[in-house]
Amino acid sequence: MLGVTPHDVAAVDTAAGDVDLGDVTLLPPTLTVQYHFNPEGAVRPYAGAGVNFTHFFDESLPSGSALTTIDYDNSFGFAVQAGIDFDMGNDWFFNVDAKYIEINTDVTIDGAITADVDIDPIVVGLGFGRRF
Repeated sequence: MLGVTPHDVAAVDTAAGDVDLGDVTLLPPTLTVQYHFNPEGAVRPYAGAGVNFTHFFDESLPSGSALTTIDYDNSFGFAVQAGIDFDMGNDWFFNVDAKYIEINTDVTIDGAITADVDIDPIVVGLGFGRRF
C-alpha cells in the first residue's frame, strides 16, 4: 500500500484546552506478506502481516499561531491485514480488505515541547486485480 494523506492536527484535552496544531502530510508505505486460505477457490480469504514506514512532510502551523515550528519524526511500525478476493473469471478478481497500521511519532513544537503521537489508522480498501 502506498499513498499520501493530508491531516489536520490538534492537541486535545491539554491544560490549555484543545490546541490547533495545523496540518501535516504523510506518506505511509506498508508492505505485507499474505497467506491465502483457499488460493484456487472462487472466494479467497487471506490474512497478512508486515511493516510500515511513515514519512511526515509539509508541516504547517495555523496562521496567526503563537507557535513557530513543529516537527514530526518518521515512524516504523507493524501492520496486519485481512481480506477476501472474489473470482470474477478470466483471471480477474474483486478485493475487499482492512489493514491496521501502527503509526507512532514524536512531535517537537518550538524546539522544546515534545509529545508522543499515536495515529494507528484502520484502512479499508476495495479494488480490482488480475492474477498472472
